[in-house]
Amino acid sequence: MANETLQALAVKAFHDRLQSLGINPLEVIEAAAGRRDSATSAQSTPSVHEVLETAVAMVGDPALAIRIGEDIDLATYGTYGFALMSCSHMGAAMELFLRYGQTFIHSSSWQRSSYENGLILRLGY
Repeated sequence: MANETLQALAVKAFHDRLQSLGINPLEVIEAAAGRRDSATSAQSTPSVHEVLETAVAMVGDPALAIRIGEDIDLATYGTYGFALMSCSHMGAAMELFLRYGQTFIHSSSWQRSSYENGLILRLGY
């Protein structure tokens, strides 16, 4: 499945979730641009990370990204989604994601920390 299609699915889920909460997605982007210093905002549009952080602040829900992800059917990810669904347990799915999933979000890196009860996965920039 093309990378652009996966991004379009994520953008649609983000848009739909914000609208269901009564927030205009364009306002989130404008607010994210407004949080930047004037030199930075004039040079480029806000990054995905900046927009998501702004949305979390506006909504007041630190689990917003997970709720957006819940709105995306894994089967729409094509072969990659099938591979994730075929994993025998969540740990195997996380390993698969860490190996291949980073290609779906440009300029992102995932930091993994193991602890006694499992795994912590954090999005870094």
